[in-house]
Amino acid sequence: MLHDIQQKLKAPKDQYNSFGKYKYRSAESILEAVKPLIPAGYWLTLTDTIIECCGHAYIQSTARLMCADHNISATGLARMDDTRKGMDSAQLTGCASSYARKYALCGLFAIDDTRDSDTMPAETPTDTRLDEIKAARLKAGMTPQSVAQIAVQCGCKSFPHDMTDNQFNAIMERIEKCTAPAN
Repeated sequence: MLHDIQQKLKAPKDQYNSFGKYKYRSAESILEAVKPLIPAGYWLTLTDTIIECCGHAYIQSTARLMCADHNISATGLARMDDTRKGMDSAQLTGCASSYARKYALCGLFAIDDTRDSDTMPAETPTDTRLDEIKAARLKAGMTPQSVAQIAVQCGCKSFPHDMTDNQFNAIMERIEKCTAPAN
């Protein structure tokens, strides 16, 4: 059943970020597109849990597709900002929840949430950085998941899409510490 939904699902990038000049999809857009594809006897749930890691609060969302006999799930994670101009704590939590739910839904329904290739140059600085991170990761013998966890600890909310120069440098530094010989 999940395969059928993944094959039929069309969740267009119907939102536009004027600052970054790219289109994206939201959790709400994905839900609107997927609900008609869920057959009778199946249901989709989204749950959030607040977790703490390295002194920061994160929302961990789980998207779960269920029926009487099956339970398939995927999780997404988003860091809650400590402050953001013009937003109160409830809005900050809601924003992180929306991001985490989007990532959980993308994982469950196999949605590639990278930016469209026709809106970006063939190679971006992020592509080069990812190649550098991958090479350092392989040298250190680390898994992609461990690097993603480092990225979250360094403040990336949507690794690698939102990676700043400082975050990239911090990620590389932490990976390189894993390869440095013990003294």
